[in-house]
Amino acid sequence: MEQSALRAESVEIIDPTHPFYGLTLPLLEISVKEPLGQVCVVRLRPNVKRLIPLTATHLGGVFPPASPCRLSVAAARALATPKSAA
Repeated sequence: MEQSALRAESVEIIDPTHPFYGLTLPLLEISVKEPLGQVCVVRLRPNVKRLIPLTATHLGGVFPPASPCRLSVAAARALATPKSAA
């Protein structure tokens, strides 16, 4: 079973546990590969293709929750402000 990638030209990796997290890659096709299930076939560079689980992408329909670890404005300023040597 293969589907054409006509509905999307690229795919964003949204699973924070995936090594390609945060990347948007050219989508070649969506297909079913045993035992992986539904996968996106993406191009990393010319002649280099990789299989990404559909569930790890924005096409999988499941979005990971926002990280609970966020910095307040005060904490961000404290990190950005250089400390003087003592």
